[in-house]
Amino acid sequence: MELYEHNIKFRKVKKLFAIFNENLKLTMKIYDISIINFRGIKSLQNLKAGDVNSFVGKNDSGKSSILKALDAFFNEKFTPNDVFKGIAENEKTEIVIRFESSETINPLALDQEGKIKLKKVFTFSSAGKLVKELFYSCNDINNEQYSNCWGVKEAEINGYLNSLNVEHSRSGRGVTNISKIELIDANTQDLGRVEKEYPGEEFLKNLKKQYEFFEMPDYSLFDAEQDLNIGSTAFQTQFKPIATQSLQNNGEFKHEVRQI
Repeated sequence: MELYEHNIKFRKVKKLFAIFNENLKLTMKIYDISIINFRGIKSLQNLKAGDVNSFVGKNDSGKSSILKALDAFFNEKFTPNDVFKGIAENEKTEIVIRFESSETINPLALDQEGKIKLKKVFTFSSAGKLVKELFYSCNDINNEQYSNCWGVKEAEINGYLNSLNVEHSRSGRGVTNISKIELIDANTQDLGRVEKEYPGEEFLKNLKKQYEFFEMPDYSLFDAEQDLNIGSTAFQTQFKPIATQSLQNNGEFKHEVRQI
């Protein structure tokens, strides 16, 4: 995925340029973006994204803020200057990204529209220390006794199945958390579903463990108004991490480069 910023007033193109490194394992694409209390953005809801995205607008209309919000989400680059100036005392900065996957993922890990929904919250403590929180939302079982299947450990999954009186194997060939969660899903259909939000650290760990194809995108943001001479330090400083990561994630291409 590529994102560009176009400045109408001064006719500057590519003032900021962002790249998503789509490695071999990556099956997730950004579906939409929501931003609250970030830089000049008070509230931006469900901005749809595609493979190539171009932001066009006047100065200070929020184009750069969207790209920097993505940088905060993926790389956790966040400073006090990124906080919306009119933010209330009880509010925080929130960046929500929904992903869609080309592979099948268990519905209890997805929101009501079948998307992976992650939210990062940023605030500063009274001592000035950055506090970061990660959450996920899912179309969950409407019963607290069997909630948050993708955000708990295996022992709790086994406990859910015991409570439902569902016969299952704790371990063995072909027995995975996915198979257990599928049993829970199938045996709780009568309870209904409701979208809920939970802490997201264990959720991401479980997705990565259960789905080999699952991997979060790499995101790189750089200023294209700097020296574009490929031999300059300013250019190489921005592009070297992108090129290095791409080669690491694509062994076949790296082999071809070596042969050349």
